[in-house]
Amino acid sequence: MILDNKIFKEQSLLELKDKLSRIEDPLVLDIVLSTNDPASVKYVSKKQALGKELGITVNIHKSYTAIDLATSNGVIIQLPCDVKENKYLDKIPSHLDVDLFNNRSKLAQYGIYPPTIKGILQVLENPVSLKGKLVVVIGQGQLVGKPLVDTLIELEATIISCNEHTHNIKEFTKMAYIIISGTGVGNLVDDKWINISKPQYWIDAGTSESDGKIIGDINKVVGDYPNIKLCPSPKGIGPLTVINIFHNLVDMYVLKSMLTNEN
Repeated sequence: MILDNKIFKEQSLLELKDKLSRIEDPLVLDIVLSTNDPASVKYVSKKQALGKELGITVNIHKSYTAIDLATSNGVIIQLPCDVKENKYLDKIPSHLDVDLFNNRSKLAQYGIYPPTIKGILQVLENPVSLKGKLVVVIGQGQLVGKPLVDTLIELEATIISCNEHTHNIKEFTKMAYIIISGTGVGNLVDDKWINISKPQYWIDAGTSESDGKIIGDINKVVGDYPNIKLCPSPKGIGPLTVINIFHNLVDMYVLKSMLTNEN
């Protein structure tokens, strides 16, 4: 079964617009796009489009040094980034770090989570029910794998974190209740990875480019089985991630005084 995230997307967008209706100041999001990576370019264009819809200014820069931090409400260095921009990833102030790249533990206390991680939790029926459940995370990247494992630990799930060197990875995925992939390796997963004899959630949080098209980690054939619920990529977690970036922008604007004092 292919999950339709339209309901989650519409609800999240309504909540976001309600938050914005209570803010009088114009908000600004600054994004560093330092490469021509097709997936990144398309992803940034979606952020621009949503910003326009919401009345939020989205500025695109080639370098972090071009940003006026004094007038910004949020900063993103789009990954993958140029090697010259890597050194700025840990310099984003906590009150502007809407991707929560470096400030996860500090911001979690305010209920603010990395946008993709929040999107993943939104598509699960009840994240609280993860307590004790076996969850396999494929990929250990900085934007999905690592922060996702941290969040799952907080939710008291049982976690297996896999990377490219993990042996017998399909044995782990067949045991799990929830499997989340965020590798960026197109069509890495097919129906040989699933267990059709038990209910499973498969969530695709990866994107890559192939023949001019954006594809996910998980081949959609996985969703052909009645016991399998698949949140695909693209058009799954991605749209929720974009909305959640702006949720974080608004929430961190409201908390700015507290976050600034912690820097």
